[in-house]
Amino acid sequence: MPYCAKFSRDCGYSARCPVARGSAANPTSAGGEFGERESTVAQYDAGVRKVFKWDDVPAGDLAETLAWTRARLRRPSVAGHFTKTPGDDSKAVVVFATDAAVFRTHLMAEHLPSDMARVRAIGTMFGYPECCREHYVRVASGEPGEWRDTEKVDRLFPPIGSECPLLGDRYPLVAHYPCSPSCPRTLAIAEAVLHSAAKSHPWLPGAIFGDA
Repeated sequence: MPYCAKFSRDCGYSARCPVARGSAANPTSAGGEFGERESTVAQYDAGVRKVFKWDDVPAGDLAETLAWTRARLRRPSVAGHFTKTPGDDSKAVVVFATDAAVFRTHLMAEHLPSDMARVRAIGTMFGYPECCREHYVRVASGEPGEWRDTEKVDRLFPPIGSECPLLGDRYPLVAHYPCSPSCPRTLAIAEAVLHSAAKSHPWLPGAIFGDA
């Protein structure tokens, strides 16, 4: 059975997807919390990401943040942290990576002088599909020599959750802007992340697709 008539794509969850089966079935109520942090951990554990980070962690929450993350990761990692702003130790950036080499590469990428080069390098390590990275660069770069701010870029990428339950906003499975609702690489990532997340959040598929 194809994922849905619009996308004509096979999907392991098509049997339960209201879009695929043309049903008005409602998703089940959630059995817990699944937000951006939980999704990021699932993306890493699914092998989508090589690295991830937590920004603006208050100094007093640093130990708790490290413990929370390590308790949930199933994939080996190395971690480090540094101050958000030189000379100000009130907030930190915490980085988890597959190994020390990836950790160092990420830190170097953060300081690339070109916005486009930085987005491409970091997007690669975060597991964003190339088609989506390049689409983002085209949209965000705007006029020659100009880089739009985040709020302007957000407005240029309308929500597409209504097109596909896997890309809904309530339970985020991908962290990038898809180049289209039917991007096959984005949908494959979302499926892989959902499979990974369901190991610790078994209620999640039903909350997204409804019970078959």
